[in-house]
Amino acid sequence: MQPNYATNAPQGYLGDWKRGAPMGRPDVGAHIEAKHLRKRRANVESRLEWMREIGEAREAEHVAAQLAKIDAELGALNLAAPLKFTLQRVRLDSGGYDPQGAYWGAGQPLYWAADESGEIELTFRAEDRDDAKAYLRGEYAGAMFYR
Repeated sequence: MQPNYATNAPQGYLGDWKRGAPMGRPDVGAHIEAKHLRKRRANVESRLEWMREIGEAREAEHVAAQLAKIDAELGALNLAAPLKFTLQRVRLDSGGYDPQGAYWGAGQPLYWAADESGEIELTFRAEDRDDAKAYLRGEYAGAMFYR
């Protein structure tokens, strides 16, 4: 069965609908881990370049070892399987509340996405459905969608 916002809606702060916009579920899964590793890799790579520029060969060697370790961790993740997402627009009333009563405020339309395993679940704002798909494809290369 496909995930659905109505049955999986993240609850408000500390699980109370009346306490503002939900913060979402914790990040899990290989794709989320890879996203964090790629960010870490970019930071370590910048540090390595800087160490080489200022002539810190010994420190650069240590940083290069960190970079190799991150690359090994990325290589060990199973990212081959494409992710298929359910993508739904969450309708907000004029006060900025979703149908379950959680407050999200005004702004761009609110979208909710979940992969078919239920490990990845996101709530974010986008201008329209195509923009929401582009955002997800930017976060998860090869993302596919129902409908």
